[in-house]
Amino acid sequence: MKSVEEIYGEMLDCFAQRTGMRPAEGCDLAARLYAVAAQVYALYAQADWVLRQCFPQTAAGSCLDSHAQLRGLSRKQATAAEG
Repeated sequence: MKSVEEIYGEMLDCFAQRTGMRPAEGCDLAARLYAVAAQVYALYAQADWVLRQCFPQTAAGSCLDSHAQLRGLSRKQATAAEG
């Protein structure tokens, strides 16, 4: 997954390519682009989590329970190991 810095760099490059200008570091536009890059990163992270929950092999918690319920299964209660 791309980092916030990678996304931000791509956004700066795209802006420069389309306008012929590069925002100065620390200016209002640069700060806004960084904030957008952070939100795009959060969307990537959320999409990655959703992808993992879509399949029983990688799902966890309540998502795994939902996959089991669709198949008529349920969790068993934990038992102490005999030893």
